Amino acid sequence: MRVWLTPDDVRRALEAGRRRSAYARSCGAKIRFGGPEAAARNDELAAAAELVVAKATGLPWTAEFLTEKGPGDVGRLEVRWTPYHTGHLVIRPDDRADRAYALVTGTVAANDHVIRGWGWAHKLRQPEFLRDPNGLGLPAWFVPASALRSASELVEAAITYRACHAFAASFSRALAEA
Repeated sequence: MRVWLTPDDVRRALEAGRRRSAYARSCGAKIRFGGPEAAARNDELAAAAELVVAKATGLPWTAEFLTEKGPGDVGRLEVRWTPYHTGHLVIRPDDRADRAYALVTGTVAANDHVIRGWGWAHKLRQPEFLRDPNGLGLPAWFVPASALRSASELVEAAITYRACHAFAASFSRALAEA
């Protein structure tokens, strides 16, 4: 599912990524790969991928850095990004097993973002996907897009989620007024 960002969307996402990166570094967050500049650019582009998912699903995107104990990147959904359209959804050992993860590929420069699919972490952690491609002793599950649930199913699930929450909020207000 292809999603385009407007120039204003790109500006918002890059600003959010810069704030997030500065905050993470001030808290002593570990840089997994590359130096500080590469980490900052990755945070900017990851924020853009999150906005792509928010636009497609209508789920809320806070744009700010939150801890793993808070809500997900978009609603309760985690978003992973790669510039490579043939890339994989990477699930790390310390990722929450009870969360759903979406894969977005593409770049801000080309405005060619594609939501490749999604899945629950506990179901994606299959032995055939476990690899340590850099040989650093940091294995992770590299899930190909072909093994993910469809992006259209993600949008349908988000619509159902929003409808259920709207109903619950309406019901709660009615009870409070009764």
